Amino acid sequence: MDLIEKPAPTEAEILEQFEATMFDALRVGLTSIHDADTSPDRIAFYRKYAPLQIYLHFMNILTLCRVADEGRLPVRPTL
Repeated sequence: MDLIEKPAPTEAEILEQFEATMFDALRVGLTSIHDADTSPDRIAFYRKYAPLQIYLHFMNILTLCRVADEGRLPVRPTL
């Protein structure tokens, strides 16, 4: 528990860190990465900014089903 709550990072801050990560990944020849606990918001972010394949893993199957039912899942789920 933090005594002082940190504000959530802005999309610009997330994008800056993401671009640095992608630069490093591409520099060493990686062609894909994994997100071990993704969310609908991250899916939208990846669709907008990701320069390479990202494998998404949902820890909560109910979230996966809800997103798929809403037509917001840009990938085909496999179990």
